[in-house]
Amino acid sequence: MGLATNGFSTLDTLKRLMAIATYINFEIKAFDYSVHELLTGAPVEPVLRNAELIMMQHPEKIRVIRTVIIPGITDAQVLKIAEFIKDINRDIRYRLVGFRPSFILYYHPGRQSA
Repeated sequence: MGLATNGFSTLDTLKRLMAIATYINFEIKAFDYSVHELLTGAPVEPVLRNAELIMMQHPEKIRVIRTVIIPGITDAQVLKIAEFIKDINRDIRYRLVGFRPSFILYYHPGRQSA
């Protein structure tokens, strides 16, 4: 069973998920607290803690860690996230995902005209 997660969970929940997941797509939306809170309304610490735990204890389960690049918001977070991953396990794949505006960010300048 595959798991796609934003990583925001308790340690107990994460451990239960690790027991049943065969692979994980893990999204780190931002590295800095203020940017993560702006995007999600939640603190980043549990996400980074959980990413570190998985990279250290179950690296074989990580298919990819990814970040959506929102121009002017998360683009400055990429190097911080890449360094965070590299410092824990340089073999983990990190993918950048293009931004597709919708909902609240529909009119964000990142939107390409048709």
